[in-house]
Amino acid sequence: MPDLGELPPSGGGMARVVIGTDVPARVERITHRVVHLQREERPPALVGGEGLLCAETPCAITLPYGDYELVFHGTRDSERMSHAMLSVRRETVVLNHTLGRVHTPAGQTVALVLAGTGIAILAAAVAVAEANTKRTGRASEDSTLPTVAATGLGTIVLGGFVGIASAGTTQEGSSTQWSPRGPTAGATVGLRF
Repeated sequence: MPDLGELPPSGGGMARVVIGTDVPARVERITHRVVHLQREERPPALVGGEGLLCAETPCAITLPYGDYELVFHGTRDSERMSHAMLSVRRETVVLNHTLGRVHTPAGQTVALVLAGTGIAILAAAVAVAEANTKRTGRASEDSTLPTVAATGLGTIVLGGFVGIASAGTTQEGSSTQWSPRGPTAGATVGLRF
């Protein structure tokens, strides 16, 4: 259980929730979901609202009993982010969460730049060939256009290889939820020697 000192009060349909994470994180809860129906070819898009619960973990809050979908964003590492379900059924609930990670290496950006450059070179070669054909009425005899087109195609392929070689990683988060034992009624008798 994260060491937070004194916990907020509970009662009246409200429970104490203690949230701890492996890295400092901002915690928000999904407040609502809206479905935007688009054309039939694509699935509906889900959009949700988020309400701030904790600016940084570890933290303790009070929530009404119920189920909540939480979103965690690492405050010092933008690659760390994940979701978790929280079920509040007891007076005190502890949620320990390990944030997931979405890593996009710099090679992905290089791959996109290479592919974009290749497309631009290939498009320029085709545009020049079409302009020459319109102007002269027959296919151009310029020997550099096939070389330029091949360079553009080669750059696109190189971008694809770089993209495959530098694939990103996605790791899901993991949660453990538990409730500490409360005070028990009764008395204990024991002897010490």
